[in-house]
Amino acid sequence: MNSRLFALGLVLALLMGQYAPCAQCKEKRLPVLNLEIGKKAELSMLLNAANSRPYFGQAAVGIDESTTGIRGGNGAKRPLGQYLVAPYCEFSSAYTKESAETMCQFAYELHRFVALKGRDFDSYLLNFPKNKTGFNYLSMADQRAFAKSWWAKQKSFNGLNEAQKSQFIDEAVIDATNLYGRYATIIYATSDYVAWQKGAVRALVQPKQYRSCD
Repeated sequence: MNSRLFALGLVLALLMGQYAPCAQCKEKRLPVLNLEIGKKAELSMLLNAANSRPYFGQAAVGIDESTTGIRGGNGAKRPLGQYLVAPYCEFSSAYTKESAETMCQFAYELHRFVALKGRDFDSYLLNFPKNKTGFNYLSMADQRAFAKSWWAKQKSFNGLNEAQKSQFIDEAVIDATNLYGRYATIIYATSDYVAWQKGAVRALVQPKQYRSCD
C-alpha cells in the first residue's frame, strides 16, 4: 500500500475513533488517540512501517523521514541497525536475516509484554498524574528474558551458539523497541511520546557499548 494513502487512512480512522468507545483502553481517562486497534491491524501497520522506503520530505535538509531513517536497511544508505539515538548501532547478528513479518510479530509481542508489566507509554500516562514520576522503562534483562523465550520457538534461532544467540537477542530487543516506537509515533503524534520513545531506546543501548556503535 502506498505509504501516503496508508497515513491518510490511518488519520481518518483515528478521527472516526474519537466518536466511538475504546473498549480495550486501560481506563476511560486515557487520551482519545490512545486506543487498541486489534492485533491483525496493528501487525499490518507495523509491517507497513518496516517496509517503508527512504523518504526525504525536505530535500534541502537531506533527512530521511521514513522508518529507514532510524533503522536503516530496505534501500537506506545504512544497514539495518539503530540510528534514533546515540550511540548508533549497526546490527550484524543473524537477526538481520529474519523476515520483516517475523520482526514485526516480535515487536508486537514485546510491546504487549512491556505493557503487561506496566512500563509502556499508556502506563506512564495513567501513573504520572498520581505520583508525578518521570519515564520508567522495563529493564533490558527482563526484555531479554522474554525475547529469548520467544525466539526459542524459531528454528533459525535455535541453530546458533550461545554467543550468537546473545547478540541476536540484544539486537532484536533494540530493533523491536525502535520499530514499534516509529509506528506508535504516528498514533500518538505528541512530543511527549517522541521523548518517551527516544528514552526507551536509549535505555537499551547505553548500558552496553557495541563494537559497531558510533
